[in-house]
Amino acid sequence: MERPISAALPAAPGRTDGTPPSREGAPPSARNDRLAGDLAAMMRLHAISGRFGESSELPRLLDEVLDAVIEVTRADRGNIQLLDPATGTLTIVSQRGFDAAFLAFFDKVDAGHAACGEALRRQGRLVVDDVQTHPLFADPALRAVMLAAGTRAVQSTPLFSRSGRVLGMLSTHFEQPGRPSEHELWLVDLFAGQAAALVEHSQTGTARDELLARERAARREAERRAREAETLAGIARALTEETELAPLARRITESAMLLLDIDAASLRFLRPDGGLECIATGGRAAGIPVGDVIAPGLGVVGRAVATGHIAMTSDVLTDPAIPLSDFMRGQHRTLANRMVAVAPLIAAGQVIGTLAVGREETAALSHEEAALLQALADHAALAIRNTRLLARERSRLSEEQAASRIKDEFLATLSHELRNPVSAILNAAGVLARVHASDTQRSGALAAIRRQARQIGRLLEDLLDLDRIGRSRLELRTEPVDLRAVVDAAVEAHRHAVDAKRQTLRIALPGRTMTVVGDAARLQQIVGNLLSNATRYTPMGGSIALGLAEEAGRAVLRVRDDGVGIPPERLETIFDLFVQVGPRQVRAEAGLGIGLTLVKRLVELHGGRVCARSDGPGHGAEFVVDLPLTTAGRTAVASEPPTPIGRRRIVVIEDNDDAREVLVTLLRLDGHEVEAAATGLAGIELASARSPDVVLVDVGLPDLDGFEVCRRLRRTHGYHGRLIAVTGYGQTRDRERSAAAGFDAHLVKPVDAADLAAALARLDATDLSGRRPPA
Repeated sequence: MERPISAALPAAPGRTDGTPPSREGAPPSARNDRLAGDLAAMMRLHAISGRFGESSELPRLLDEVLDAVIEVTRADRGNIQLLDPATGTLTIVSQRGFDAAFLAFFDKVDAGHAACGEALRRQGRLVVDDVQTHPLFADPALRAVMLAAGTRAVQSTPLFSRSGRVLGMLSTHFEQPGRPSEHELWLVDLFAGQAAALVEHSQTGTARDELLARERAARREAERRAREAETLAGIARALTEETELAPLARRITESAMLLLDIDAASLRFLRPDGGLECIATGGRAAGIPVGDVIAPGLGVVGRAVATGHIAMTSDVLTDPAIPLSDFMRGQHRTLANRMVAVAPLIAAGQVIGTLAVGREETAALSHEEAALLQALADHAALAIRNTRLLARERSRLSEEQAASRIKDEFLATLSHELRNPVSAILNAAGVLARVHASDTQRSGALAAIRRQARQIGRLLEDLLDLDRIGRSRLELRTEPVDLRAVVDAAVEAHRHAVDAKRQTLRIALPGRTMTVVGDAARLQQIVGNLLSNATRYTPMGGSIALGLAEEAGRAVLRVRDDGVGIPPERLETIFDLFVQVGPRQVRAEAGLGIGLTLVKRLVELHGGRVCARSDGPGHGAEFVVDLPLTTAGRTAVASEPPTPIGRRRIVVIEDNDDAREVLVTLLRLDGHEVEAAATGLAGIELASARSPDVVLVDVGLPDLDGFEVCRRLRRTHGYHGRLIAVTGYGQTRDRERSAAAGFDAHLVKPVDAADLAAALARLDATDLSGRRPPA
């Protein structure tokens, strides 16, 4: 048997008021078990008393009392002794578990001898938590008898008559050191009282009425406890069935009033700032508005939160120990609250709120009522915690389902967006492969390949831009920019899509320069995405209007179409990621749903605003961008195409066969002398042997990565020509890594001869200016 170990305490008289000790702090399941145990004990008392009314066999009845006490205290053995008034000695009349040697040694016990004798001398209970160390058993012979009987701990409780006279002793023995709990000792007192009544009735013949009264009281107590246990169990079941927080909170206050037969209850949750916010009320407390907040530390609720235990006052209006604000005092007067009791709601070891009850009378709650309030609070805290966890789990599942749905839609749309250009490229390649194709057909096929490749490139760039913006890694190369030139460039880039759908594009630009400080490429991306969006959602033969004007010192760009329009409820979400509107057949051609998201974020990065307007489905849409104008600086001048570079000796290090061979062919067609290698080691050997002017290095090689190839060429082989990294990664950290490895430039795939020419031209220009080429 495992029991808590504690030091032996001085004798203390047993409880005589029948009040059980508080059960604050125990979990709800433990309280329910204890209520059930108490009920069983009461029923046992009732059964013993009933048989006493039918028989006068005192030893048999005392045996039943002793069996019950051994069970409720989890003892290993025990005995009941009666006091001989003439000799003042105790004699065993009922025992369980002792051998003949023990019984012979304790046949007659005088006051002060052993635990039972000392309890007799003190006229009160004695608990010895360890026979082996207690001074009462210093006598070796006495200690040896106790240890031989297997006793390490013992408690002895006197049997008192109605007049307070000791009639005998009830003792229980334990094989392990320790002491019974306060609750177990309270049960011992109940059975000791019953045993005393049996003894007194047997001795005097006049105690029957008293015994019957006790039996009736015990029966009422048992019935009351049974009702309470049943009610509490029903409440606990009801609370666990509730899955929404608001109705759960209301049910908790209703349950408090039902369980305690009280007329006011309120439930409050602890806020992060320490205040207590009213969530639900019941009865007279309905006058407290939901959302009412009590400041930290105030009122009875503040004390309950601070201590983590039930706080109670019989008169909240006159108790000097309860700090109240003037508002709270007036509130209690209005609600006619005098007695207030508050139980903390504790979940996972933390106070999460309070359950308060009140009544007009100034009578405090009994110990039993306080224990019930705390038990209800524990059930409520558990139900609230479970409801919150359920709500969070529902929210998580909903978010996951939404994310999964968006992902599926995105992948389906991406697949569609890639299939169209890939199909066009494959068919165009098929045209080029036909030997009898005309020059016009071949020229058209090449143009289609270029357009579709650019479309795929734009698609990838949009996705990368979203990632860069989301992680604050997008860099703007700002300078004074003329928005008219930006609009012209965007229109030229999207003219083919407009013409393909035979749409009318009306453009209205101001006659003077409109300068903003921004990234010309990103500003063109904004205009281009809006124009592309209008083209996609406008039917064949429709019209699009694009205008630029100055309004209130800001540049305002308007793109208006007469397409499918936007429902009013979607105007607030039209810029969200992957959002598409319109009929299914229109959405199928409407891209990935990321263009407008990019527009909004890029506009905001430029210090501007964007909004969408529409009169509803079928009435077209208008997108308005406004950006701050500037009068300082110069207007950006459109850059001229790079000067063609002279013939160079070039080594290409690329592991993808098709990419390598096509790039080599293009460079040779431009007049360059080109050699290639498929691995890093082969490329190092080739470059070291040929000493080319330029080495193009794919970063993702199978043996050595491109960074290591660069380092070895620079440090080990002393290569001083141009080293250019070629990769699919183009973020800032990727470029920084290339520069650190020793590359002169960083090109993002797909790379063609024009990209290489532009990069070499920039490097040559920096050389002529006398500055070290940037990485």
